Amino acid sequence: MTLFKYYLSLFIFLVLFLGVPCVSYGAGVTRTIRVGIYNNEPKIYQDSDGKAAGVYADILNFIAKKENWKVEYVFGLWEEGLSRLKKGEIDVLVDVAFSEDREKQFDFTKETVLNSWGVIYVKNNSPIDSFLGLENKRISVLKSSVYEEGREGIIQYLVAFGINAVMVEVDSYDAVLTLVDTGVADAAIVSHFFGLAHRKEYPNLRATKIFLKPTELRFALTKGDVDNQYLIERLDYWVKKLRQGYDGYYLKSLEKYGLIETEPQANKQAWLVPNWVLPFCLGAASAFIFSWLIKKFPRLRKKKLNS
Repeated sequence: MTLFKYYLSLFIFLVLFLGVPCVSYGAGVTRTIRVGIYNNEPKIYQDSDGKAAGVYADILNFIAKKENWKVEYVFGLWEEGLSRLKKGEIDVLVDVAFSEDREKQFDFTKETVLNSWGVIYVKNNSPIDSFLGLENKRISVLKSSVYEEGREGIIQYLVAFGINAVMVEVDSYDAVLTLVDTGVADAAIVSHFFGLAHRKEYPNLRATKIFLKPTELRFALTKGDVDNQYLIERLDYWVKKLRQGYDGYYLKSLEKYGLIETEPQANKQAWLVPNWVLPFCLGAASAFIFSWLIKKFPRLRKKKLNS
């Protein structure tokens, strides 16, 4: 009887303590994931109904259905999201540019959701079109943005060129552009995607040819959290699968939010030439090659003259 009680106690211990992880990650069990979001349309934002929207929301909602997650979106300013992630008040923060400095503060997924870069915007009549044009100017920028500090941030370029400028930090990209639109600042730094999505709202502003820091936008997680290995594994699995074309979902989301164009405007405009230029060049090249052949090979020239 004593031996029976011993084995029974051992069995109960194994079920209760060793079996818990298996149950918590098992099929049919819903996991709640707290996700920090902020307004950075069209990548992520809060719509008029207070719901999360944008490319990141599409991707997370898709993954949540596949993994049986319940996603709780926690809305706030960019700085608030970073603070909540550091404190462990949220599990994941979306749309975070990966950098070596940030990797010391947070854990990151390995797969990149989107690639972006910073663009400097000015008023249409502004002569600024290079770093040297920023001398003694006021530059509005998102506080704690990767485009402000760190490697290839605006501050590093200003120091390298010996340029004096005043940085005006604000809490949102909307405010960054508004400061230039209202004349409070002379130049604004925003992500390529944000500028692309909001250019119609700021008809008095234009994108310059000044580009900053190509970035890999990923998911960031609280440093060292016990669930990170699981979350990173599942997020990476689905992001990679979606970017490889699974169900066409990723491409459809980009199309929905007008993000198919992913190359700098300056590079794209460089190839916008009149329709007659290409045929003209081809014709001129053909004539040059034929003339060269005639001179190079006399027999061919003689045959042509006889004909």
